[in-house]
Amino acid sequence: MLYIVYYLCCTIANSSVKDVVLWFQVNGLSVNLDKTCYSIFGHSDVSDSLELKIGTTVLKRVTTCKYLGIIIDDKVSWNDHIDYVYKKLPNLLVYSTVYVIDYLVNY
Repeated sequence: MLYIVYYLCCTIANSSVKDVVLWFQVNGLSVNLDKTCYSIFGHSDVSDSLELKIGTTVLKRVTTCKYLGIIIDDKVSWNDHIDYVYKKLPNLLVYSTVYVIDYLVNY
């Protein structure tokens, strides 16, 4: 029974990918296969054998991705994004300080 549910999920997922690719083609857009990947949100016990394809190209499964400057992970936690912002913070403070000093000196 579990295999039937798994097979059905794979079939629906691949059908959805085909629908998205078709929508892109109808609207004059293209899919960059080198940048296209997928993630499964929620339970970590999902099998790694899920295989999504566009044509003959198998899509890569990722645990995190950066979308519009926000890092999203498959556990739907903010840990990776917070780490990313925390690492960028010193640079932001340096540039802000230089900008303020430059503004004060020149105006």
